[in-house]
Amino acid sequence: MVQSGGKPRTGPGPASQAIRRAMEAAVAEHRKGCLESAIASYRKVLRLHPSFPQAHNNLAVALRAAGQPQEAAASYRRALELKPDYPAAHANLASTLLSLGNHQEGLRHAFEAFRLEPGQSGHLQILAGALRAMRFSKASPLVSRAVESCFQANGIEHQLLTPMALSLLRLKPVTDMALRLSAAGDAQKLVAEIQEGALQPLMDDPLFQAILTKSLVPDAAFENLLTLIRRCCLLLVVKAKAAPPALFRESPGFVAALAAQCFITDYAYAETQDETELLRRLSDHAAPDEELSCDLIVRSMYRPLHDLPGCQSLADRTERVPEPFRRLIQLQLLEPLTERDTEPSLPSLTRIDDPVSNAVRQQYEANPYPRWLSTGSKAAKPLADVVSSLFPHLARTPKPKGPLRVLVAGCGTGKHAIDVATRYAAAEVLAVDVSRHSLAYARRKACEAGLTNLDFAQADILELAALDRRFDLIESVGVLHHLGDPQRGWRQLVDLLAPAGLMKVGLYSRRARHVIAAARAWVRQGGFSADAMGIRGARRAILDLDPAAPARQVAGELDFYGLSGCRDLLFNVQEREYTLPEVAEALADLELEFLGFELVDPDVRKAYAARFPEDPTLTDLRLWDAFEAEEPDTFHNMYQFWCRRI
Repeated sequence: MVQSGGKPRTGPGPASQAIRRAMEAAVAEHRKGCLESAIASYRKVLRLHPSFPQAHNNLAVALRAAGQPQEAAASYRRALELKPDYPAAHANLASTLLSLGNHQEGLRHAFEAFRLEPGQSGHLQILAGALRAMRFSKASPLVSRAVESCFQANGIEHQLLTPMALSLLRLKPVTDMALRLSAAGDAQKLVAEIQEGALQPLMDDPLFQAILTKSLVPDAAFENLLTLIRRCCLLLVVKAKAAPPALFRESPGFVAALAAQCFITDYAYAETQDETELLRRLSDHAAPDEELSCDLIVRSMYRPLHDLPGCQSLADRTERVPEPFRRLIQLQLLEPLTERDTEPSLPSLTRIDDPVSNAVRQQYEANPYPRWLSTGSKAAKPLADVVSSLFPHLARTPKPKGPLRVLVAGCGTGKHAIDVATRYAAAEVLAVDVSRHSLAYARRKACEAGLTNLDFAQADILELAALDRRFDLIESVGVLHHLGDPQRGWRQLVDLLAPAGLMKVGLYSRRARHVIAAARAWVRQGGFSADAMGIRGARRAILDLDPAAPARQVAGELDFYGLSGCRDLLFNVQEREYTLPEVAEALADLELEFLGFELVDPDVRKAYAARFPEDPTLTDLRLWDAFEAEEPDTFHNMYQFWCRRI
């Protein structure tokens, strides 16, 4: 972040005025994107006044943007030597160190920025990035406050923080007790502990409630606990007379959060036959004179409110419902109704005649994927700046005339499309998918984000050649491998590129999916169906396997913990995996130049560079294949790479 304020501590007089004018000129050049002249101007300021911390900070910002992170880190450190309580410099240094793989020092500076300015959203976003990989064995009050703040903040992808936050919750004795009870499967004991208030500290924990309402919980032990507590809620309500059970009166926030989590999982938790029978004894109708009965609340832990008879009357009375349950109605009722109303208005750009495309469409109509809740916000940058930061060896990408025209080919429920629309400056984005249900979810999320540069339409990639448009950038990540003919679909996209256009592609790695392959084979052998009951049964059976069983390892995947995600993961109707030699062959066939991988983990780049110093541009796919053979999990998040026409 560039600091425009801050007066040099030189006292009044011509010298101070000259420094101030030079600083203002440097900031103006920086904000216009003239990095080289801005760097020169900041250096001029520092020659006049070497002890000006804002100038050191701004010089570092410009150096990092110019692809000189080590020099930037040194300049940030100088700013902090001069002004140790400089929150922006701590945050900027943290971000730079994290990008360089220096996690420990980066985390320390991120916490210091949070301590100095706990409410600053930019600092929280950097801290969230630093915390993602953490797993706590002990924690200070500052850590707990910071994690809670991250979950309460907007502009942060909370899902990435959930495993870290669960490790923090596990440090509390009440959590340990609850997990031990659930592991023993003693529902009666758990009911007794709930009724006696022993679990109250966990249920009322604001971090626990935030996790349940703002992310999918990808943890088998916590799933087991939540499944049992859900069963306890059902038993308590069925046995209750006129008054609501004490749990519903004393911990309404937790009850609503549990119902929210069940919906977020698409009701993936195992459901016994007894529970199904007990559900039939509950009211399944939103009566006009009810605000939100305990029957309906507990039912919403098993079935969504938007499927209830009379649900519209409940939607019309939202303001009468207490706050925790008002949020639940928003999630389970109002948002799905908005999507239902949106679907008919979505335009259609192509026919969908291909049998495989239709089978894929039907899968994602029934189970839109993923059911995401939040994404990280960031400052939009010109495409040339993004590409230069990813691939410093490339000549600078020409700036397009007019807006940056972007196609997201296969956008699903819109998370990738929204990330694209906010990543690139002056972008106009068209996002297409075969599933109208998924597109309706995507449009709702885009409207919530206030985006005006993103359009959605239904289309089959195999038919996109008829589109009378050309794009400066096309992104298709996690999509082509679900086509009946991936190479044909990829060629359609190549034909839509503008002359100097770029393409980002994501394809499954065969090596990285060995655990998923074992689980898919196990599911096929078990004859589990791809409907809700079959997926729940497969999940429960996998969780009951010996921990060392190959198929059991799939429980480490995030997608395993949601019904739609599990269907995409283990029951997909069409999927192809690639090796890097096959990727190289496909690129050659399409006459595309491989520009490099966009790697999630900066440590992978460092490890490859150390292993193969003869490839300074990191673009030799033969060497990357050798690297992957040694490190098979390198591309767990797919091969994500950039390319362009030769």
